[in-house]
Formats: sequence, structure tokens, C-alpha cells
Amino acid sequence: MKQKFAVTGLGVLHQHGSSPQMFWQALCEGRAPAADQEGVISLKEFTPETLLSEDNIRRMDRASQILAMAVKSAVNDKRKSSAQIQPEHIGMCVSTNLGSLDTIVRFTARNISRGPQRANPMEYPNTALNAGTGYASIETGLKGYNNTLSGSGALAEAWDVLALKRNPAILAAGMEEASRPRQQGALEISRTRPQPLSLHRDGAWLGEGAAALRIEKENPSIVHQEAGVYAWYAGYAGTFDAVGLNNNDPEGGQLARAVRQALERAGIPAESIGGIIVSAEGSPAEDAREMRALESVFGRRLGEIPVFAMAGALGRLDGAAEAFGALCASLALSTGQWPASPWFVPDPSLPKLNIATQASAFNGQSVLLSITDRTGLNYAYLFEKNN
Repeated sequence: MKQKFAVTGLGVLHQHGSSPQMFWQALCEGRAPAADQEGVISLKEFTPETLLSEDNIRRMDRASQILAMAVKSAVNDKRKSSAQIQPEHIGMCVSTNLGSLDTIVRFTARNISRGPQRANPMEYPNTALNAGTGYASIETGLKGYNNTLSGSGALAEAWDVLALKRNPAILAAGMEEASRPRQQGALEISRTRPQPLSLHRDGAWLGEGAAALRIEKENPSIVHQEAGVYAWYAGYAGTFDAVGLNNNDPEGGQLARAVRQALERAGIPAESIGGIIVSAEGSPAEDAREMRALESVFGRRLGEIPVFAMAGALGRLDGAAEAFGALCASLALSTGQWPASPWFVPDPSLPKLNIATQASAFNGQSVLLSITDRTGLNYAYLFEKNN
């Protein structure tokens, strides 16, 4: 039997909801994201006091609060009926592109303009990229393996931690804040709304939020539906386009290689994939590259497999995209619903795609998550239904 791990808890904080159920209902309803400023899908309001302790809230910046709330929700999502794993045996790894960059820029600018005597010592700890991960661990009491990755890869590292038996359980998460520096560096902001893979796509909106998955080492032969497993994390692979920023292989050869490797390692034939979640953000060239890669793996069958481009509903989530994608894959497999893509209009220049404008029943046994970006990172993750 191929090795795989159980997804036993989910947590999320996004404009579309602060619980997996609320979040998934919004996606299945095809609810349009609201931009409070040009091209930014932000968390208009959230109340950290509902989950986090007052003492920790005082020390955290906004980015850390967002991450800690999603992580604590996943820890509290105790669906399993088996004995709980002790906190010292649960690790955490988090992906984020820019983390607390807003705090870093403000803290540094104040020091330069007004001198170090005006620095707030309470803010300094928040200028570390791993501050949010540390605060989330303090808030939840987790004392296992702990790491923060700049970019993507938290799900990959979570797999390796479990496979190498460093911890029997781990929280894999991702967080991005719609900070001012991130907005200033954004490319191809859509003039209307994000429409990935659609005929009229012209860019992305920036997304904000955090998602977290509790993943445990379990025996698939003895864990059943009533034990509360959302899905099985069946494997991954990663590759890199070592060419340069915005200069990736237009045919997506390295992404296709990652998908093939993940399928082979997981022992899942391409013909068995029931759904695909993609990171396509709405860039005409990048969307085409991702679709060409998938077409080279699945051939004409790509037009039969349900596809969901999550950036159309959630915005471009950068380092948090893989955690949100894994959340969507787990919910699709556990609820039997595939989310809506009301923005979609077929583009004849792309391969034929099965993208439904309304939510539909999903009977697939496995979901592929495709993650790729302009820096050359490519990841393919596989999830299976808990039967």
C-alpha cells in the first residue's frame, strides 16, 4: 500500500468565511469577492478575540493574528474519534511570500525617519518572517517541528516530516496579507474582476487570508468515515523552471513533470483523477502555460475533468495558495460538491476545459492540486476520498 496521510482538521479565515462550512458554501454559491479598493480582496473585519487570548493579541501584528486564527481553528476541528495526539508531538509548517512585510516596512521607515529612540520594542518581534508561525504555536501549545517557508512548499514539507517520522501530526498552513508593499508590487491587476482561464481574463486581484490543515499519520485500512477524515493526502512532487522571473517554459514542461512524478509516487493513474484545482490567477500567458502542462499529461481527457481556478473566487494568494487549494480539495472530496465558476467564458485558444458556472455534484475519488508561479516553482499535490 502506498503511503498516505489523513487530513483530520481544517481552518480558514477569508472574506468568504471564517469556518470551512461558511467558506465552502460561498464558493459553491459562486459568491463574487468584494474589493474594498482596486484589485484587493481583503478581510474587511475579523475579531481575533473570538479565538485568541487577549495577552497574545496585544503582541501580534495583523498578519500574525490572521494566521493564528486559521491554525487554531484547524486544531480545534476535532473530528477524529480516536485518542488525541499530544501537543508536543504536533508540528507546524507555514508558507508565505511576504508574511509580515507591512510591519517590517513601517518599523524600518519609522526608525530611518525619526530615529531608533522612537522604535516600539513591542513591534520588533513581528518583523521576523516566522513571527506568525511562532505566535500560532504559542497560542495553540504546539511544540513539535516548526518552520516557515518563504514562497510555497509547506504541504511538501509536511509530507516529508510525517514520512520521516519526525512528528505523528503536523499543521500545514499558508498566509498572505494584502499589505501595501504587496499591492505596490502587484502585476496585471484586473480592471473588472478576476476571471482565470476565461476568455476575458486580464489579470488578478490580490487575495488575503489564511488556511490550515491538520494532517496525521494514520493507517487507511482502519480509519473510516465516521472517524472524521476529510480526505487523504496521497503524495506530491516539485520541480523548478530555472530560467528566470517571468521567463518560464511557455509549454509548462517542468509543471507537467511534477504532475507525472506525483501521480507515479502516489500510485494513482492519470485516468483516475476526478478533479483538478489550479493556481491560475488570470494572466493570459501564465494561465495558458499551466493549461498546456496539464493537457500534456491528461490529453483530451482534460476536457472531461472538472477544473476549479480558485483565484477567481479568492484572489491571488501567493504563498497561501497551496493551503487554500488543499482546503478546497479536502472539502470537495468530503462534501461531494464542486464549486462554481460564474465568471467563466470558454477561451478557444486554451485546451477544452470542464469549468461549470454553477456548483455541481462531485463523485471523484481523487483531486490534483496544481501550483505554479512566475518564479519557477511548480508543485503537484494529490488528495483522495476517504471511503
